[in-house]
Amino acid sequence: MVNAGFRKPTYKINGFSFQDTNNDNIRNNDDPFLAGSVITLKTKAGANVGTQTSTANNPGYTFNNLAAGDYCMSASVPTGYNRLTVTNNDNSFDNTNNFCFILNADRTVNAGFKKQSVEMVLL
Repeated sequence: MVNAGFRKPTYKINGFSFQDTNNDNIRNNDDPFLAGSVITLKTKAGANVGTQTSTANNPGYTFNNLAAGDYCMSASVPTGYNRLTVTNNDNSFDNTNNFCFILNADRTVNAGFKKQSVEMVLL
């Protein structure tokens, strides 16, 4: 028997959380990274693959050595923030905080948030 050394390829998913400071629904160079979002990766069937939390020292996240297949991610909304209202290259998560996709290459998945507005009421 000959071992030809073939392996199934593996992939990675990485990204970061950011605050959209000017509410244009994209990440500009001056938009800061954001701590406090919990990113969960599951197979589409619901099996937990991993969870990471963005922090001040590490606002990014990476899931390595993933087999090709169907996955879903969720991103919790940090206290004091709202989710961006559109999905695009800078924000992958929809208004239910989920993003499902087929992984067949390395992928970047970012999560964008905006500060909640504070309304002042005069009495």
